[in-house]
Amino acid sequence: NLLHAGLMRAVLRFGDTLLLLRGHGWFVRAYQARGFWRNFFPVAMRALAKAVLAQMDPATGGEVARVYAFLVERHALFADDDRSAGGDASGEDGTATSDTFLEALLSGDEALCLRIARDVAARPGGLAGLYEGVIRPAMRTIGGRWEAGKLDGSAERIASGIVERITHVAGVETVARRPAFGAGAVVACAPEERHVIGARMVADLLLADGWDVLYLGAGVSAAELPKLLRSRGSSLLALSATMPAHLVEVRNA
Repeated sequence: NLLHAGLMRAVLRFGDTLLLLRGHGWFVRAYQARGFWRNFFPVAMRALAKAVLAQMDPATGGEVARVYAFLVERHALFADDDRSAGGDASGEDGTATSDTFLEALLSGDEALCLRIARDVAARPGGLAGLYEGVIRPAMRTIGGRWEAGKLDGSAERIASGIVERITHVAGVETVARRPAFGAGAVVACAPEERHVIGARMVADLLLADGWDVLYLGAGVSAAELPKLLRSRGSSLLALSATMPAHLVEVRNA
């Protein structure tokens, strides 16, 4: 799996044990929730370790193979951990609004979602209240249910599409009334990253705070960034990465 290979690349590049434990645990839970054989990962890890030892020089291959051996030896800890990394965060702000928004997302009721979003954004908390108190917990819950196999991919994509369109509307309406002070920011997804919601929310919150924001979304080449930043005289570059596999690209950029 290319995503798991990307995780291992990041773990080895940064020497980050916590990233290994959290990332590998996510893969085991998500795959098991989709009907994969319980011992799929030990078999796969042994095969990868064998390939590493055959293809790499002995010293380096031995170091990498030990990481795979660690995962095999402790597989029971990952396989028996039925916690969802995303959790079920509906209503975490203590209001019925976030639960109603989540239900509307899951039913595909975009009109209701937009009405709720505009109502929350008009309150004292403004855009931050909408993004932090309503959209973030809703998407966290949806991600957790997808990971646990309680929600199929199409439902997750429908919800993500609705949220993307809502954040677009919120961003346009924010631009129309923002108190600009001129400091420049460029916000983009990391190279190869396709999850855009987090980056979009950061861009909109900077806009609401008065920043002059250029939002690039996904598909940005790291080679384009230095020239772009120099030409705009930007004070801030924000790169968003959802998948651990893309952390190396963030560092390279």
